[in-house]
Amino acid sequence: MFINDISDLFSGNTCVKLFADDVKLYSKVCTNADSLQKSLNSIVEWSHTLQLPISECKCCIFNLNQSSDVVYFIHNSLLPVVREVVDLGVTLDHSLSLSQHIAKLSVKGHRVANLISKCFLSRDANSLVKAFITYVRPRLEYWNSSLKKDIESLEKVQRLFTKSLSGLQHLTYCQRLYKLQLESLELRRLRLDLIFAYKLVFGLTDFNLNEFFKLHTAYRHRGHKYKLFLSGCRSNTSHDFFTYRTVRIWNNLPADNTDFSNLNSFKRSITSTFLASYCKVYFF
Repeated sequence: MFINDISDLFSGNTCVKLFADDVKLYSKVCTNADSLQKSLNSIVEWSHTLQLPISECKCCIFNLNQSSDVVYFIHNSLLPVVREVVDLGVTLDHSLSLSQHIAKLSVKGHRVANLISKCFLSRDANSLVKAFITYVRPRLEYWNSSLKKDIESLEKVQRLFTKSLSGLQHLTYCQRLYKLQLESLELRRLRLDLIFAYKLVFGLTDFNLNEFFKLHTAYRHRGHKYKLFLSGCRSNTSHDFFTYRTVRIWNNLPADNTDFSNLNSFKRSITSTFLASYCKVYFF
């Protein structure tokens, strides 16, 4: 309520993002870095006027892609330059890689999965799997990465948990998934990407389709008629973005077997056999 007018302080190439009482300033610095320092000075003056102190110990400089020798100050205090930052609970490094964040999620997932195994008196596999689906799996299936080490790190949580269940230790991971009627986490993430893409294309969400994708204006006879335009990608980081990684799979959906009439029919028509061809680690 008290910081909404802070966005009116900035001009030029300095942008601002607000969340609760957190403020992020970002700008593209080529040769002249004075604009960002002027924005910081404006925040200091604004805080004095409204008597809202700034927590300087929580402020830092985070450079993307390459380091910079430019220094910035708040209240004559030098702001430290960090190599990684936690933004809204997500750990990012200077290349916007999620590897460190995924590693932390995997540790937390193992911890909660072990608690489930220790705290439940029942050794019934179905009951333990329901607890895993409720408390562990949502933590792991939200994040997506193209790196095999990240995919394996997330998958290892479910693989070890299913191996600890009574009577399943002698089975392979794929056999355990089949017996428990589960899917690999990688396959589930691919499926959820396609479901969200369907909601965007057919207007089932409040998001604007044009902010994510662009539909092909000309219908081609090969494939289905809801194909999306695949834009160019210049960096490895962009390959992990939802707007890029989903288009190729969406465009390759088989027209004969995919039902676009409604959401439930679409979910049923996405077969695991089709998605498995796009999995990088666990094929089954």
